[in-house]
Amino acid sequence: MVAAAILPGFAAASSPPTTIGVGSLPLDLAYDSGNHLLYVVNYNSGNVSIINTTTNKVVANPDVGSIPHHIAYDPANGYVYVPNYGTSNISVLSGTAFLTNLSSKYAPFGVIYDSNVSDMVVSVFSGGCSSGLVQWISSTNGVTNQNLGTQNGLSDALAWDGANGDIFVGSQPWNGANCSFNPAGDAIEVLSSATHVAASISVPNSDITSIAYDPANGEMYASNSAANVVYAISSTTLAIVATIGVGVSPNDLAYDATNGDIDTANMGSSNVSLISSSTNKVVANLAVGASPYDLAYNPSLKEMFVTNSGSANVSAISSSTLKVVANYNVDVGPEAIVYVSANSDMYNVDFTSSTVTVTPNSVAPPPGPTWHTIGPQVPGARFDAAMTYINSSSPNQEYIVVGGLATPTGAPLGDTWLSTAPGTWVQVCPVGGCAGGPPPLWGASIAYGDGWVILFGGCTTPAPCSAVNGVTYSFNIAARTWTALSISGPPARYDASMAAVPNQNVAILFGGRNAVGTVFGDTWEISDIAGSFVWGVPTAPGSPPTASYGGSMTYDLNDPTNQMVFFGGASSPTVVNALTYVFKGFTGGSVTSGSWSGVSTATTPPARWGASMTYFGQGSRSAGTGRYVLMFGGIDTATTPNKVYADTWYFTGGNWHSLSPSTSPSARYDAGMAYSWPTQSAFLYGGYDPVAVPPTVDGDGWLWY
Repeated sequence: MVAAAILPGFAAASSPPTTIGVGSLPLDLAYDSGNHLLYVVNYNSGNVSIINTTTNKVVANPDVGSIPHHIAYDPANGYVYVPNYGTSNISVLSGTAFLTNLSSKYAPFGVIYDSNVSDMVVSVFSGGCSSGLVQWISSTNGVTNQNLGTQNGLSDALAWDGANGDIFVGSQPWNGANCSFNPAGDAIEVLSSATHVAASISVPNSDITSIAYDPANGEMYASNSAANVVYAISSTTLAIVATIGVGVSPNDLAYDATNGDIDTANMGSSNVSLISSSTNKVVANLAVGASPYDLAYNPSLKEMFVTNSGSANVSAISSSTLKVVANYNVDVGPEAIVYVSANSDMYNVDFTSSTVTVTPNSVAPPPGPTWHTIGPQVPGARFDAAMTYINSSSPNQEYIVVGGLATPTGAPLGDTWLSTAPGTWVQVCPVGGCAGGPPPLWGASIAYGDGWVILFGGCTTPAPCSAVNGVTYSFNIAARTWTALSISGPPARYDASMAAVPNQNVAILFGGRNAVGTVFGDTWEISDIAGSFVWGVPTAPGSPPTASYGGSMTYDLNDPTNQMVFFGGASSPTVVNALTYVFKGFTGGSVTSGSWSGVSTATTPPARWGASMTYFGQGSRSAGTGRYVLMFGGIDTATTPNKVYADTWYFTGGNWHSLSPSTSPSARYDAGMAYSWPTQSAFLYGGYDPVAVPPTVDGDGWLWY
């Protein structure tokens, strides 16, 4: 037996999942509310695992036919129906027992309950070049009434129309005698529950992946994965009344009973589009985890849950705020999800690892990620050093730290350190710097791209700064050497914001200040193009942040566009900002793409600059809120006395959330922070607190996981 798992009926961080043994490669779920039984259809083992949702134990594993794909519950008779694609029959279960197999033609696939006539409806793939068909199975006598569709190649996209009782089915016709699919003739079948007469709605060049009914406006919605649109269809005229652009490859649709909207999970763009039923327009596109697959609504929480098959988590979206309010860690590759009314929990199957995730309401959630101290670090106390994560298999380096200040008014440092693991350090360059590398400096900007590390700028004198560097340096990860590059780029500056998306092979630099107090508001991009580093500026920068220094910026891989997130910064010592911006649309190989836009958030951290920020891609190491942008500390020099922060925030789904970890570093600003993929933790090092008595330059390290 392999395992199954459940999502909690609360919106805090989830408890560690309880696993339940099920069959091999579970695909779909059905819930019997009368007996509180959950049915899990297992594609590979040809059986159904039946879970008592009161005890969360498997109570039976009856065999069905070969290659079952879907499953549905019939509330009229309490039976469960399983179309078996491989054996051309339909298994019927009652409670925990197998009852019978009903004969079918060709390959039965999708199944749904038709409450208009109290029958089950099964879509059947055609055999060879024959027509597809739909079967109605009577809840009273089990008799099947086959209806031949006017189109062929019916799919598993089935929905019941609550306005007139029709059944909508996605179909795709054959192209003549060669039996190849003809995308120009795609359609949605509409079949009358009463007369079994079929009509067709033409949707050429389509791949209908899901169909859903919206009782708020009485319309049907169908997602077209090939065209990245959702169709709104009138139940009265059977005509498409709106074609709505959504994200890439919409896979599933679900109705939100709180606000009446239709939500779609977009696998290709890793977001969820929220469609207003009153306007048939997208009101929000919310970033969730990677490759969102399936949706289900939780009426007790008034939240929509989406399984993220590519990032091993499930996102919860508030129906009232239209924001992602939680991310729950589950097993690898979650797919189908269902709401269980008996305990208000969400149950999801995992095809890849054969799991279903269970955390009952009665179990209190753990604190989730928190800060863990790892004590003083070998490079010593420093702040405003350049720090980033780097990835190299040989040697396996994780972090690089360059320069900084050991005292508030002392000479800058020129050393370079590599950490092969948090707390384990190798010195590459002495305090005076390496030949060909950057001189002693502080406030330099550093970024890791696709196998390369770039450092730019920095102040070369003690504070207050009186001379800045404008040279671009490249660090060879394997050879552990620096090279000064003879390329034109941004004007010399320090305390600029810089970050890169490694898989896009481009770094973004914004703002900073020079030795005479000029504060910059320009945006620059650098990339390795054909073996040479090139700087450029975006041709259409959009609406960038106000000119500032010390703003916090990092990439956000939780967003489908791999956007940069920027927060805060100071325009002068007395003007400190608290606005959030994103930079997106940039592409690898280009140093002129991308643009800025402001983000209106429901909550926001207090104004600050010099905060530490990194992407945090949480894995299985700890329970918590999933993948997000993590921010710690910073300073507000506009207050008297200055305010130095020790707070922890995360940004996801277009909003900031405050965290209350059980332990925390002391207040500081200008600390280094970066995320390590192998250890699934963020590493924070150094920083400065000028308000402490006495003022403190930190040399300790902290891990967030």
